[in-house]
Amino acid sequence: EKEIEGFKRRLTGNSTLLAKTKIYGLFPITIGRINAIRHVITPTISYQYQPNFSDPKWGGNLYFQNGDPDNDYFKGSYVGSTSKTEKKTYKLSLNNVFQAKIQGEKGKYKKLNFLNWNSSISYNALADSLKLSEMNSNIRVKSLSGMELFRLKMYHNFYKLGENGEHPVDKMVDIRGGEFPRLTRMT
Repeated sequence: EKEIEGFKRRLTGNSTLLAKTKIYGLFPITIGRINAIRHVITPTISYQYQPNFSDPKWGGNLYFQNGDPDNDYFKGSYVGSTSKTEKKTYKLSLNNVFQAKIQGEKGKYKKLNFLNWNSSISYNALADSLKLSEMNSNIRVKSLSGMELFRLKMYHNFYKLGENGEHPVDKMVDIRGGEFPRLTRMT
């Protein structure tokens, strides 16, 4: 064995708590070759936590020379700098799949995912302002033959714009009052 002077160990990480379920709905609709439509909703809520590893209670005195957060033992190493950012993030996502039960040749049935609509939004509990992220939504539509017709990605912001109309301010839109989130971009 070879002893290397100055060897330092580092233990970092984060934790995530996640709850997820599936809700099924079946609509017995007969239109042409379609015999039924199934809607599968998958809501997911999660919480992620990462401590500030420059804090002595998380080993900061081991990772930073003289306890100075700007003097990281690991900066520039192949493992990368030690995180000095505490994170507490909540995330909500809602995935929707619409499926068609289609009768094919010889009476056999096949299932086709013809519409996927997935949306997610997160909340950063430690942010100074604008704690709620933009909501992003992805929509994908297919024909009954399975060919993709189009994809759409949208971003919506739940904060009002300031007086100059350029930057969001820390005031939410009033959904109960009939206001809608702003569509900020779409591809």
